[in-house]
Amino acid sequence: MANFQRKRRSHRHSILLSLGLLLTVGGVSACSQSTNEVGENATTTQTDTENVARTAAESQAPQMPATANHPAPTHNDFKSVKVFFPESPDGDGQIAEVEPVWRSTDRIDVAEFAIEQLIAGPRPEEKQQGLTDPFEFQGESNCGGQNFTIGISEQGEATLQFCRTVPSAGVGQDARMTKAIEKTLKQFSTVDSVTILNQYGNCFKDLSGRNLCLKEEDERQVKVFFPLTSEQSDRPNEVQPVWRTTDRVDVAEFAIEQLAAGPQPDEKQQGFIDLINFDGESICGNQNFTIDISEGGEATLQFCRTVTAWGVGQEAKMKKAIRNTLQQFSTVDAVTILDKNGDCFKSHTERNLCLE
Repeated sequence: MANFQRKRRSHRHSILLSLGLLLTVGGVSACSQSTNEVGENATTTQTDTENVARTAAESQAPQMPATANHPAPTHNDFKSVKVFFPESPDGDGQIAEVEPVWRSTDRIDVAEFAIEQLIAGPRPEEKQQGLTDPFEFQGESNCGGQNFTIGISEQGEATLQFCRTVPSAGVGQDARMTKAIEKTLKQFSTVDSVTILNQYGNCFKDLSGRNLCLKEEDERQVKVFFPLTSEQSDRPNEVQPVWRTTDRVDVAEFAIEQLAAGPQPDEKQQGFIDLINFDGESICGNQNFTIDISEGGEATLQFCRTVTAWGVGQEAKMKKAIRNTLQQFSTVDAVTILDKNGDCFKSHTERNLCLE
């Protein structure tokens, strides 16, 4: 009987031990499952956080309006473009040395963009590195408010024409502006040569006055100044411009030829007056005049025949019309007018003050 009770207690102990082991294994399994779920949830939370951050960054990126002709740009649409700025002339660089900086754009008109950036000038940190702003403009635009236009031919000839006056401090600045434009445009594979024109279609800063940058077939517009009748103007010496078109490179000579030829019939109806009348033979090979423009910007016009006038009023109008017509060209700063004998034109003195 005692042995039977001892066996029964031993059997009960085994059952309890087995039951405890089962509870332990179940607890470990449950804990393991709970740990796995926590890990999976943590991974999901991290992925969601990254997606939210990426979405926020994309929403903050500058977006261009999408159209049929201009789809919204992707990262691959942006291009890096070089813009060449002159170094400061008082630095170590040569007088016409230029250095590139980088700009990025998604525009397809990269040549126009590059020149816009050149005109805008270097950024503050680039100025601290010695780069300078070569361009400034004066006066109104003659092409719809723009500062310039660019055309690139199939032969790789880029023509940049300014629409406003570009002042200059001298030949050094002229050289820097010219080199900066040429280097900026020639970085593009579609550009082999560059022609730069002022707002009148003449060669930019061409001191020769002969438009050497132009070919014979290139057309350009030139202003010719005529006075108005007293009915059209109450100012006695007022002159107003009319336009002429030519493909000649000697535009200064062409302009004075047009002035000597007088206004056209429709211009006369508007009140413009024919000023210059010649008399007698020419002393220089049948020409009516000669023009010389020095490197210093001094234009000297000498008549080859006698020029008649009916008084000081007409003489004053002729002088002003000649000066305004010649000084439209960037290569002309001052004008001297001589008669066929080499004396000052209609000076009425014997001192030739125009030659002093």
